[in-house]
Amino acid sequence: MDIPLYVKNIINGLNKSGFKAYCVGGCVRDALLSKTPHDWDITTDAEPFEIKGALPDMKTVDTGIKHGTVTVICCGQKAEVTTFRRDGAYPDHRHPDTVSFSRDLKDDLARRDFTVNAMAYDEKSGVIDLFGGKEDLEKGIIRAVGDPRERFSEDGLRILRALRFSSVLGFSLEEKTREAAIKCKGLLKFVSGERIYEEMTKLLLGKNALPVLLAFPDVIAAAIPEAAPLIGFDQRSKYHIYDLWEHTARAAAAAPYDETVKWAMLFHDAGKPDVFTFDGKNGHFYGHAQKSCEKARKRLSAFGVSNEKKDRICRLVKYHDSDLFATEKSIKRWLARIGEEELLMLLDVKRADNAAQSEKLDRRAQYDESEKLIRAVAAKNPCVSEKLLDIDGNDIKGLGAAGAEIGRIKKALIDAVIDEKCENKREALLKYASAVLRETYVCDKINNGKA
Repeated sequence: MDIPLYVKNIINGLNKSGFKAYCVGGCVRDALLSKTPHDWDITTDAEPFEIKGALPDMKTVDTGIKHGTVTVICCGQKAEVTTFRRDGAYPDHRHPDTVSFSRDLKDDLARRDFTVNAMAYDEKSGVIDLFGGKEDLEKGIIRAVGDPRERFSEDGLRILRALRFSSVLGFSLEEKTREAAIKCKGLLKFVSGERIYEEMTKLLLGKNALPVLLAFPDVIAAAIPEAAPLIGFDQRSKYHIYDLWEHTARAAAAAPYDETVKWAMLFHDAGKPDVFTFDGKNGHFYGHAQKSCEKARKRLSAFGVSNEKKDRICRLVKYHDSDLFATEKSIKRWLARIGEEELLMLLDVKRADNAAQSEKLDRRAQYDESEKLIRAVAAKNPCVSEKLLDIDGNDIKGLGAAGAEIGRIKKALIDAVIDEKCENKREALLKYASAVLRETYVCDKINNGKA
């Protein structure tokens, strides 16, 4: 195993002081899969004060000192070093009430979630695999260490982690682990929204997301309640050959590798059951995009998603069913509304949605033409925002406008330039703004009964 120099230095430093130390967990798993580990974790029989004493020339940070974790900085790199430990009971189904240090590596490996994450390594001993992790890696299996129901009861997040590993690694869940994940899904109510969002994001971005979403809809619904009404919902449309959940899963899987677009696809039809009507032949979902947007915003807020990210996801959901007319004027209006980057993301949303519909509704060629036009129009740097106008607020104020009226006139100018009613040149804009101002003045007098 190709261990980075800073990790070797930490392990060697602990060994020279008479302590055992091993690489452990995900870094060992990834190395055995010929992947480059993102993080290197170290486990040792040294207790926290002994870790710091054994590494006097390295900076240490007490990141989780009560649980035996010290962050060690060597050669400008960080590694978490944690004492072998045994966990007590998990009364909140997330965190142990007590932690006791151990001198036995087996105690530490036995408390871990899955066999593929319960292996250790050092250059002298090689891979230390007490629970069959290497064999499960070779077979492509996610198996809980020990009793899966007990592992999930200790920490409900492990249920989503199992699904996430299945999606990312392309592994299947071992039968007892799969059954326990489904039976214990109610434990997800004890998991914070932030952690659910984090795990679901990794799941959605996994190469094997589709089979996982299709195999575990009830588990996903326990984490994201808005998914529950979609399961088995017949859309009663010749263009929709899948029920709502399968359509959603396929659309999310078809989306490009982008967190924002993936989440937009997960919510894009969440409002359909609320607005469903049936005319005797076909199902209809008038207003479902707005309803889906509302549901997405509420859930993402509960997940603690940042306003910027939440707003972008919700805009994609809101506009996912809008028409993208392949004309230069319509493209300019979309650019004015959401900008080039987001407009191309909206096109990705529409492509993913279409990929999960009947082949009778193949719009790939249409979307390809729309993309060409979007890029061509955007390359001309058209005037689609106030900052690109050849006049500013002070110019409009000089015409006699004030307060909110200035913003309204700017918007009218943008619309006029896009519709080619006015050139984006100073004199033309001032003349048009004056006309808008006069029209407003007359309308106000009429409305007030003074004309």
